[in-house]
Amino acid sequence: MQILDGPGRHVLFLNWRDTRNPEGGGSEVYVERIAEELIAHGHRSTLLCASHGGAARDDTTANGLRILRRGGRHTVYLWAAMLYLSGRIGIGPLAVAHWDVPI
Repeated sequence: MQILDGPGRHVLFLNWRDTRNPEGGGSEVYVERIAEELIAHGHRSTLLCASHGGAARDDTTANGLRILRRGGRHTVYLWAAMLYLSGRIGIGPLAVAHWDVPI
């Protein structure tokens, strides 16, 4: 099975929590494993999720998954929209020419 045709795609994941969140669970493990599997196949992955106490605002896992934490339970999706749209015009941490696969 081939994962994402083409070289070096950049995939953006939006998930409410990450595995370091005290309320995180199975879905967070699943999302991060998919993202890290894509990295292992030569792609880049970024996870945008809610902030939580004691976690860095920007982080990178040992396997290369970039994690951006913004907002909270009810505002993470607003933050995601703002960061994604500002990134499309070249501003902020999601500033790239384009996202190949925003998920």
